[in-house]
This record gives sequence, C-alpha cells and structure tokens, in this order.
Amino acid sequence: MFRTETMTAGHKDYTKVRTLYENAFPPEERIPIRYLENGHQGNGDFIAFYQGDVFCGFFYLLTFGDLTNILFLAVEESLRGNGCGTRALQAIRSLKPDNRIILDIEAVDKHADNHSQRLKRRDFYLKNGYTGSGITYRWRGVPYELLITGGTITEKEFKDFWKTPDRQRDSLMEGLLQKPYAVIDVFPVQVPADRSSIYLETESLFLDNGESKRLARKLARMLVKLHCYFDMDMHTEGWHSGVSAERLEKAVRHAVKNSKGGLGLLLTQEQTLICLEGRSLHMTVYQPSSGVREILKPLAQSEGLFWREKSQ
Repeated sequence: MFRTETMTAGHKDYTKVRTLYENAFPPEERIPIRYLENGHQGNGDFIAFYQGDVFCGFFYLLTFGDLTNILFLAVEESLRGNGCGTRALQAIRSLKPDNRIILDIEAVDKHADNHSQRLKRRDFYLKNGYTGSGITYRWRGVPYELLITGGTITEKEFKDFWKTPDRQRDSLMEGLLQKPYAVIDVFPVQVPADRSSIYLETESLFLDNGESKRLARKLARMLVKLHCYFDMDMHTEGWHSGVSAERLEKAVRHAVKNSKGGLGLLLTQEQTLICLEGRSLHMTVYQPSSGVREILKPLAQSEGLFWREKSQ
C-alpha cells in the first residue's frame, strides 16, 4: 500500500530523507533543509512516501493560492523505475486536487553532458499528464523548462508566484517595526533629549576613531552565534534566505561601517526582527521572543554592550 507521512526533523526517517536530498540534488540546486522543515511560513508541504513500511522517497511542495510548485521530488535509487515516482505524483494531485501544479526540469539540450537523463526525465512527466508551459528561464547558469498540469500559466503568474514570499516577509517586517523592542547599545541608558548634541558629537568621535570597526566585529560575532540557534532571512536590497555564516558576518560589518548601509534580519519562527543602521552605535531587536532574548542578551553582555527594553 502506498502511503505518505509529513516529514519533520524528529521523524524516524529524517536521516534517510536528508541523505536522499543531498544525494539526489547537487549543492547548487539545494536550499538548507531546515527551510523545508519550517514549511515556508505554512505554505510548504514536506512529505515522505512509502510502499508499505519501505521508505521510497520524498517531495516538497510550495503553494500560493491555486498554484503549487513541486520544488523537490526524489525516489530512492534502488527503487527507481518501479512506479514510485508515478504514485508520488498521484499523491500530490490528491493533496492539491483543485490546484495547478508546476515543476521545472533542466531544459533538453542535445549538447548537454546529461542529455539522455534530461530527456528521460521530461518523458516521465509528460507520461504522467504534464505538458510544456512555454516558459523557460535560466538559474545559476542552467536553463530550465517549466511543466504544468491542471491548467495553464502565464510568465507573469510564474514571476508573481516567486514574489509572494518577499511580499509576506515585507508585511511581517512592517508589522514588527510597530512592536515593542530592545536596544543593544554602547550606552547603559538612553541619553536624554536635552543632551542630544553632546551625544551626536560623542557618536561621531567614536565612529571616526575606529569604534565602528570594533562595534561591527562585536555585533557580527553576536549575530553569527545567534544564527546557530535560529534561521534568519536577510534583507539588503532584497530578501536572501539560507545565508551562510560568512555572508552574514560580512553583511553586518558592511552595514555598521557604511553610512548608507542598513540590514534587516527576520527570524520568522520567532516573529522577531533585528535591524542595524549604518554608522550607528546600536542595534534594535523588535519583539524579541523569549528564546531570542535568552541567547542574545548574554551575548551582548559578553561583548561589553548593554540590553535595554523599550515599548513603542
């Protein structure tokens, strides 16, 4: 009997899914598996499938409105060719019966090293009711073709599909900016308004004498450590997910030292937003969750900085 189970980090077959994910997809096509576990803010379905008690493979779906994208579908190598992939596609249709379902494949190219593999993959989907959408695109230098079942799709719809996560993050960020916040600062208490001219003079003195570099190192160390506990979406001229520790560290340093810089870090699972402004001596943490506070507050103290809670 063919059956499915929702996949989580604590699932008994999680290691099998992770191993298959890493073996079936090259690094340039993968995203950190924790983003699959988190389900894209409730819009994702991370599913393992079985024949009886035998683990066969997994798929991951992303859905916005009536459009579902099969981001990943993989079958255990030893079980390929025995109908598991076809049954997985049938399960996806049962899960999303009223939706148009899309997926992308490497475009067929007779000059490609894996031409026969690309052709075989395309034939498999065509035999299972998918058709060409007429949409092609390049990603990381590789040409892809979009296939669809259950209807048609325009290029605008496809582009809008991928803009939806950014709009969701923009909306969440705007809402969090109105919430109570904490400030991580070089000052233990807020400088009074009637001392603002002295404060600005002192801030300029610190920043012009290398304090920005020292502060950047401190904040970078704190946030890279925090990233070990929580996923972060980074906003610098657009949203970026799956950010590496090295990229995060460089972004923090650039934001602190650049007068026109700025950096937003969205911890969606914690409903927390962290903001840095260019050439500033503080960092703002909007609606810090208890988990974020538990980690970040002692990290600030360890760097000789102060944590101050404020309300809007």
